Amino acid sequence: MIALESLLAQGKVLHYLCQDETRVGLKTQTGKVITAKGVKPTVAVQWGRENFWIYGAIAPLSGEHFLHEYPKLNGECFQEFLDWLSQQLGEDWAILQLDQAPAHMTSAIRWPENIIPLVQPAHSPELNPIVGVAFPKGTILATAQTTPEKSDFLFLASAAGTRSGTV
Repeated sequence: MIALESLLAQGKVLHYLCQDETRVGLKTQTGKVITAKGVKPTVAVQWGRENFWIYGAIAPLSGEHFLHEYPKLNGECFQEFLDWLSQQLGEDWAILQLDQAPAHMTSAIRWPENIIPLVQPAHSPELNPIVGVAFPKGTILATAQTTPEKSDFLFLASAAGTRSGTV
């Protein structure tokens, strides 16, 4: 990392960040119900499928993180996230590890000068330290309505737990 700093970002701080995103929202829960023989259960309410996406980048060693909320997972929102992340970094540089999601690989993406993409091989989420850790399926983040402040706290708590070996 020190060699990269001297070559790419002389006099600047170089961060190593892992990026992922998750969808948070409401969904009607389906399941089995016990009823009398021949009686078909009915559901009176069907919730609307409201949701949003949290795009995140975290430094695995320090826990430093950047989270932002967007309405969709697509190239346009990912570009907005990159531009926002670039502003948050200021004069610093970052190597950003990411998967090969179509939103990340579109030719319309214009990488900011201070963010260097590091694309992991296809179908290998195990190479990204925050996949399934920062946003595990079946957790409060996946099952409860939450605010951005709460999801920021949960993101940090799960990442910190993994670093210390408690998750």
